[in-house]
Formats: sequence, C-alpha cells, structure tokens
Amino acid sequence: TETRQQQRHHHHHYHQVNNNINIINNNNNNINRNLNNNSKIRVYLKNEGAISIAKELKNPNVWRIEIFDLHDQKIQYEGARALADALKTKRHVRSIHLGRNQIWNDGAIVFAHSLKDMRSLRRLDLANNGIQDDGMIALAEALSEDNCCLKSLSLSQNNKIGTRGITAIAKALEVNKSLHDFDFSSNQISDEGAIAMAWVLKRNNTLESLGLGHNNIGPLGAKAIAH
Repeated sequence: TETRQQQRHHHHHYHQVNNNINIINNNNNNINRNLNNNSKIRVYLKNEGAISIAKELKNPNVWRIEIFDLHDQKIQYEGARALADALKTKRHVRSIHLGRNQIWNDGAIVFAHSLKDMRSLRRLDLANNGIQDDGMIALAEALSEDNCCLKSLSLSQNNKIGTRGITAIAKALEVNKSLHDFDFSSNQISDEGAIAMAWVLKRNNTLESLGLGHNNIGPLGAKAIAH
C-alpha cells in the first residue's frame, strides 16, 4: 500500500509526464487538426519532442528507467545529442532503442562519447540511422575502453558502413570482453572487412552472435568467416 507521500509523488510525476506530452503534441507540425475522426495520423517526436523528453529525464523526480525506446521518431542529431546527454545521468538504464531515426554519424559519435558514463547500459540499438564509417569508428573506440559494459550492439540497415568501419570494430573486439551480440547486417561490408572480422573471431571468446547478412561479402570473405 502506498503512503500518502508516495501517492502525492506519483500524482506529481503523472502531471509532469502529461505536461511533457502536451508540449510535444502542441508543437508537432505533423498534426492536421482538420482531419476527420476516421483519418489515421502518425505523430513523430522529431528533434523538438526528443529535446523535451531529454529535459524531463534530467528532472530528479523522474522514475527509475531501465528500457528507453524511441525508435522510428525522425530524431536527428540535435535530438540525439540531448538524449545522450540526459540518459548518461540515469544510473539504471539497461537498454536504449533508437533504431529507424536519422541521427547519422554525429548522433552515433555523441552516443559513443556517452558510453563511458553509461555503466549500466547493456543494449544499444542504432539500426537504420544513416550511420557511416566515421560513426562506426567512434563506437569502436568506445568498445575498446576498459570500462565498457555493453553486451549487445545493433548497427544493421545503416547501408553505408564499409571496410573502414568494420575494420575498426574488428580491432576493438581484440580487446573488448563484454560484447556478446553484434548485428552488422545490411551494410556495405566487403571481403576485406569480412576477413578482418574472421581474424579477430579466432581470438575473441566473448562474442556469441554476429550478424553479417545482406552485405557485399563474396566467396573469399564467406570462406574466411566459415573457418
């Protein structure tokens, strides 16, 4: 049974969340108030909504957060930067899902820089965000840190990460002892990148699942991975 003090706290938080949603909805340009009641509308948070949520996350009255999911919200760099800055202050966040947004390289880089402060984070999903090699290299550097605790990383369907990016990840996995699951499918990995990954797989005893489907890997790369 909740005490009156706890009830007042939850009631206060309820209004905070509602106010935050009202800010997002009132400022979202995608809402057409002239649509009839049978119409379907898709409201995206975009940068403005993400920044509003980031401000709310910094409020000390916000409850403990373990899973944070804002996938498919058209969030770009500014929103990603605000979210990364806010989420690194939450000590219990274990899973962040930001797939199908538009954070690009710069967004990946800000999350890479924030990883050192996210000691509780175990899963990071940045799939389908237009990330290229530079963003991948920044994430590889984060994975190389001694205090990295990340267990699962999804960068699938970015379609633009190639040999430089996968080579950087391969080097990081030589020293990383935390990552168990890495999804790199639907990018631009060639035989060279596959061979670099195959070489490190012989030395890494932690990785359990590696997704490399739908890349540009030919017979040479496939053979190297198989062995």
